[in-house]
Amino acid sequence: MYITNMDRTAAENYRRIQRGNRLQRSADALCHARRIGGLAVGTLNLFTPYGRTLAATAAVMTVYATDKLDGMLARRGANLLGRPTTPEGKKLDQSVDKQTHLSIAGSQAIQAYMRGQWVFGTVIMGNLIVQRWRDGIVNSKRELAAQVALATGEPIHTGSIPSSQRKLAAQAAADIGTESPLAELASGRAALGVTHCVCTKLSITSGAEVLDQLNAGIKDGLKILQPRDPVDSQDDVRPDPEDSELWHELSLLAQTTRSERLLGRFACLLGYQDAGQSLPETA
Repeated sequence: MYITNMDRTAAENYRRIQRGNRLQRSADALCHARRIGGLAVGTLNLFTPYGRTLAATAAVMTVYATDKLDGMLARRGANLLGRPTTPEGKKLDQSVDKQTHLSIAGSQAIQAYMRGQWVFGTVIMGNLIVQRWRDGIVNSKRELAAQVALATGEPIHTGSIPSSQRKLAAQAAADIGTESPLAELASGRAALGVTHCVCTKLSITSGAEVLDQLNAGIKDGLKILQPRDPVDSQDDVRPDPEDSELWHELSLLAQTTRSERLLGRFACLLGYQDAGQSLPETA
């Protein structure tokens, strides 16, 4: 799928590479534009009366539409270049998604407080707090997985997580709805509050699923790194002290934290049954 066709001429391949690079740069530019768009919407919500209007709704819809567009451009560019999309591009896209949602939803929560809608504002703010907490736990585990992957020379990947995609869709729907005139109605705010609660649920369950996949990879990596004494071996070869120290250090870091256990318990309460099933063995 990603192999360049050898029947093409050098000039054709050169044009494909040039076009692929342009598409990749365009995808990165759209990512940065989405970040700026989220900040612009947040600023308008806080300092102008344009929030909760059809124009503001269209602006938020445009911001979120760039997420799909930059993904299409990145994949198309990767195909032309004869390689899959890069982890760096995926990481940039995820980072911008989180920053955009934080800018828009954070300003919407403050706007709700300024209008005296305390319950609605607290629901939005609570969703943001849970997401930041969840992201902190997952990012810490990703860093440990990167260290284990570097030590073993084998990357640790997370598979496709449908609940994460549903979370992104729910976030977009909640932000667009909260930016619309629907949020001026009590019944509309009640429905949007439920949507924000769904976002909170999906954040917790998807976080637990990511942790399980990372923990499974870390567990396998630690088995590779674990030093073995040559009890039955005829060769008088002893484990390298540095390897033993590295394994012991990573094993200590892999121990389940209190926050991770709490996230797993919440996920179980919300219907995710596999939380904590693949926790790494501790030293």
